This record gives sequence, C-alpha cells and structure tokens, in this order.
Amino acid sequence: MSPITPTDVTRVSTGYHAEPGRSYSLRTEAYTDEQWAATLGTNLTGAFLTARESVRRMLAQGSGTLLFTASTNGLRGHPNYADYNATKAGVLLLMRTIA
Repeated sequence: MSPITPTDVTRVSTGYHAEPGRSYSLRTEAYTDEQWAATLGTNLTGAFLTARESVRRMLAQGSGTLLFTASTNGLRGHPNYADYNATKAGVLLLMRTIA
C-alpha cells in the first residue's frame, strides 16, 4: 500500500441529472425511484464522501481547503428539476455544516 499523500485543496463538484442531455426535465411525478436515487447518490452522497475523506486527511495534517461547487438551483429551484434542485440545496447545506 502506498503512503497517503497530503491533501491541500479538494474541489467537491458533482453534476449528474436524471435526464442528461435533454432540453427539458421530468415532472416530479414522472421520476422513477432509480432516477431519483442515481441523482442523489451521485450529487449529494458523492459530495459527502469526497468531503469526508478530504476532511479526515486535512485534520490529520493540520490544514487544507475544501472548495464546493453547487448551482443556483440549490438556492431557488427550477421547475421540473426536483432531483437536481434537492441535491444542490443539500450540497450547499453540507458545505455550511462542515464549515
């Protein structure tokens, strides 16, 4: 096993959406459980796992910076983007909680 290298800066940035590449999205009632879980798993759980591992390393070394990238969707939701809106709001609150 190789030694763990220092983590000075981690950028936490995810951007998955259940209907990528389309100019429209899904109405709330049209989401499948799988689509909802995929977006939350990638955007919110992925951000949490990345941040958690980075914080562990940064605390052990005594310094470090987390840089989160979210979206205006997390501040004000846009119609038919329930999955994406919810995850971006969650990332903003995750960031504030860690800070």
